[in-house]
Amino acid sequence: MALPPELFVLAGPGLALGLAFGYARFVEPRWLKTTTRCLALLPLTAGADRIKILHLSDLHHSDSVSLRYLRRSLEWAVQTQPDLILLTGDYITTRIDDERFLEILKLLPQAAPTFACPGNHDGGPWAQAMAGYATTGPIQRLLEDAGIRYLGNDWTLINVKGVAIAIGGMGDLWAMQCEPEAIQEPFNTAQADLKLLLSHNPDSKAKLAALDWDLMLSGHTHGGQFRLPILGAPFAPIKDKAFLVGLCPYGNRWIHVTAGLGNVHGLRFNCRPEISVIQLVKRGQGESAGT
Repeated sequence: MALPPELFVLAGPGLALGLAFGYARFVEPRWLKTTTRCLALLPLTAGADRIKILHLSDLHHSDSVSLRYLRRSLEWAVQTQPDLILLTGDYITTRIDDERFLEILKLLPQAAPTFACPGNHDGGPWAQAMAGYATTGPIQRLLEDAGIRYLGNDWTLINVKGVAIAIGGMGDLWAMQCEPEAIQEPFNTAQADLKLLLSHNPDSKAKLAALDWDLMLSGHTHGGQFRLPILGAPFAPIKDKAFLVGLCPYGNRWIHVTAGLGNVHGLRFNCRPEISVIQLVKRGQGESAGT
């Protein structure tokens, strides 16, 4: 007996939705890519012609983001041979539940000096309301035990290939822990060739405007995580979607937002997880962004 054509009409959209969900759940969340962007920020007098920054964010270790995937991701990331590694928060989704995470994080400082700021999932009132930690203490200890310098409303001055770089790290905006006044005077007056700022949420940019930085690095958006035709990224957790992902001008400064490695709810669609590499070159050599 022939089936009524109405069944094919009904089955078509259902099958399409099923395939889309399967792709978003089982394919794209693990389909890692490396994106390289170039930015001319080094002074002409710098001893180095090029500094390579590895920018990682939003690992989100959880039931949805396995340690096996994170180990593979970090092993791949350090193969870019960075001079400096910068992490911008959300290392977990709720809590640390496996000691092997520490060993995986150790891969980063073994490759290059590594610095990190916290995200909204890493502790504080917002995280506590989501069954996470009341403070960032557990994440700070995890990172420091791994050999990673934790910067939560703190800053430091380092030398990379003969270039003096000031690195500031902010507490998270949603956690109500972003306190630029804690570092403003010493950070702004620091004698440095380049000033970098780590702040998980790019919406913090206005709050951090009084700080003297050349490049701010952020995550939080997951690049939108679920990007739809015509609608764009309706679920992106930021107010200013001009800073959803990529290298974005902000006045005479720059903000780099990475799509991150992990996810929440185990889904990604049209927004692959990302290892971000930023090649800093001397001023006058042109700014560009490319893959």
